Amino acid sequence: MLKYKLDVMHRLKSLLQEETIHVYILQSAIDELRLLGEKGEATLNWALNCCSTLDDHRFQGETPIHKAVALIRKLFRSLCSDGV
Repeated sequence: MLKYKLDVMHRLKSLLQEETIHVYILQSAIDELRLLGEKGEATLNWALNCCSTLDDHRFQGETPIHKAVALIRKLFRSLCSDGV
């Protein structure tokens, strides 16, 4: 539940028309939410309870989005090299 008391997981399931979905969050984003303290507490709790955490500390980037791009590029290169 976030700002508007919306069940995000239920909303995602209905939008994607899937019974099971997986939501991921980067560890660096979790770290930033922790730095926000009380202001980010609700979002942090939701992320910890509803998301799988991806360790992105070995990827270079100033922000979580830069690290996410590096992680996605690595995954894409891996898929391409496997012939997919």
